[in-house]
Amino acid sequence: MIKCSEFVIESGESQAVEVLSARQIIVTGDAGSGVRKCLELEFKGSTYLETTVLASTMFPFHGYIDELSNINYRMHQRIIDTYRVERVVLASDSAHINSLQGGMGMNGDIHDVFSLVEKLSIVWRGGDDALLDK
Repeated sequence: MIKCSEFVIESGESQAVEVLSARQIIVTGDAGSGVRKCLELEFKGSTYLETTVLASTMFPFHGYIDELSNINYRMHQRIIDTYRVERVVLASDSAHINSLQGGMGMNGDIHDVFSLVEKLSIVWRGGDDALLDK
């Protein structure tokens, strides 16, 4: 049984709570995913010691972005052991993070969601839920 079965959605200043019912919950949040933590899924991997700055253009950003010299990125390589816990399916940065070099960050996220949509369409038409484990 999922330990974190309650996800609170607050609406503006009124803090009204809305309860939704769904066959699956798709989590595509950031690398600090609260849902992943609530499900107690270990985010195995490593963080590279070096701080990295990626540049792909000769555009003089220093004249347009304040404090550009303070922008840096720590590269990570992390993944969870399973993408699904009962009816909760994790994808994108909630499930894994990679180096930005080579386009594996966002491109990997897009591939995750594309594959997940294809599998969900099969499951929702009567296919085996185990398909979501692949």
